[in-house]
Amino acid sequence: MSTSVPLKAKPNYDAKQRLAQNLAGPRTCWRLGGAMYNIVELPGLDDATPAALNDNGDVAGYAYGAIQIQGIIWYGDGSTLVLPSNEFSVLTDIDQDGTAVGWTAQSVAGPVHAIMVQNKITVDLGAFREATCINSPDFGESHLLCLTDGAGVLAVDPATQSTVFTVSLAGYELDPAAVNNNGDIAGRSLSASNPPVSFLYRNGAVANDTPANGGILKLNNFGQGGGYTGNPSVGPQPVCTPTIWDITGQTPTPTPVQLLPGLNCGYVFGINDKGVAVGSCSENNFVETERAFLYDGNKTTDLNTLIDAPGWLLREANAINNFGQIAGFGIFNGAGAAFLLTPISYSINPNNINALLWAMLFGGIKNDGGGPELVAGHIPDWVGPLGPSILSPAAQDVVVGLAVDAVARRLGDQVGKDAIRTAALEMAARAIERLKTAERPPARPAARLRRRDPWRRTGILRPSRLRRSTPEP
Repeated sequence: MSTSVPLKAKPNYDAKQRLAQNLAGPRTCWRLGGAMYNIVELPGLDDATPAALNDNGDVAGYAYGAIQIQGIIWYGDGSTLVLPSNEFSVLTDIDQDGTAVGWTAQSVAGPVHAIMVQNKITVDLGAFREATCINSPDFGESHLLCLTDGAGVLAVDPATQSTVFTVSLAGYELDPAAVNNNGDIAGRSLSASNPPVSFLYRNGAVANDTPANGGILKLNNFGQGGGYTGNPSVGPQPVCTPTIWDITGQTPTPTPVQLLPGLNCGYVFGINDKGVAVGSCSENNFVETERAFLYDGNKTTDLNTLIDAPGWLLREANAINNFGQIAGFGIFNGAGAAFLLTPISYSINPNNINALLWAMLFGGIKNDGGGPELVAGHIPDWVGPLGPSILSPAAQDVVVGLAVDAVARRLGDQVGKDAIRTAALEMAARAIERLKTAERPPARPAARLRRRDPWRRTGILRPSRLRRSTPEP
């Protein structure tokens, strides 16, 4: 059973309509060579792991200090806040105002207190085990911070610390992973006699084992959840599929995300309000084989192919904001490091056909093969310039074929236009197949391998279960 207190007044809206309108907007572009993102290492302590990212570029997470794990915030203005080193701490989420939430403990076995970091001041929220997630309301929606008390979930107003509503299931301990501006909460439920399953709170009611055979790790504000299908803890080779869940119906419906070539397991760790998702794929759920990915609704792309930064191997993409910035964990020059990716944008006059042709030849293309996306009255986001020497022969054939197709669309001779476009697109399609077959899965390291627990990204795990992301000696 669940009990609830009505949310503050908010507008009447159709979540599916909002989702459809949002997804109809401009999509993320990708390129066939060169860099799409600038990358910076998030400075601070060793083996840092981002957990959440807001639209201002503020990142919350945790890192390993000299003695123990410490919560950390990397602010978009370049400053950093590291929580005190005399206690364990983890930050798991951050809202648009830069308020971060998490937990702290005096020792691994000691009592855990929920905390909120607001204006760089840590507030002890007292007798709760963890503060796990926080939303960023607008349009009169409720500002909610989710606390756990060892049984149910308390949705609390951060400003007053008063309870807005509670969620509970008899016989279960609920661990919330995500809350959105609509008051939806997703997480997992635990009991002494059954394996963990997922739960979803929506429209004043909680459903256990929902979604069935999977989990939701992050919610956006348009009826979508990022997570997985499968069970990461079952079998000698547990295999999960990265998944985007539609939660607008009575029962969540899954859309599987294509895995990276050669890898058989993965999770969506972050999803923004455009439905663009990030996560990681691996071989048989082994941490050391992970590679970070970006999914734009059509194609899954290895993020390592979208940067030009020697020394980096991007393992996990844990969060993405509505401006396309991505925070995650990787290996930089052999050591674990946190990163922030920022899209590279170029402005070109879309009314100049010569500029368009130059952009497609030396700039980039949309992943749906349609060329640069033109939005009436707006300049599109362009991919970074590609020197001809950067392109492989197959990539060059794709770019030139699509550029020729774009120019041929302006021809007045219909027969000639059709012939040129057909030949150009067939050449591009053959080149794309060559690019696909050229991709190779990463080599499996000889070091000891460990299984991924996707819930580690949400901060739900207790201090004693947190592990370093780099191989143990």
